[in-house]
Amino acid sequence: MILARHRVTCCALSLLLSCAAWSERRRDPLTPLEVDQLRDTAMEPDLRLKLYIKFARARLASLEQVRSDPKVTNRGQETHDRLQDFLDVYDELNENIDTYVGRKADLRKCRQRRSQAV
Repeated sequence: MILARHRVTCCALSLLLSCAAWSERRRDPLTPLEVDQLRDTAMEPDLRLKLYIKFARARLASLEQVRSDPKVTNRGQETHDRLQDFLDVYDELNENIDTYVGRKADLRKCRQRRSQAV
């Protein structure tokens, strides 16, 4: 009985450690400076969403730069990484819009900018 509990505990611990190691591999698409900027605008939906739009545009510009740069050796992987960064930022933008809509914040101006940006 004790041996079975020990095995279950070991399996659970190894599963937790492997999940933690896997999650560390995924990188954050935002730089520390961008994270600080977002933190500073946490209570201002209009400014926060403007920042997300700015960051998404920067990721698209980075993607276009990789696609047109002849010096890039691993174009497929670089394109994939830059596109994933854009999608991650865009998903964050959508999540923030959903959050602010749930709080009944006035987002008419933000939605108009978002539709023009993308």
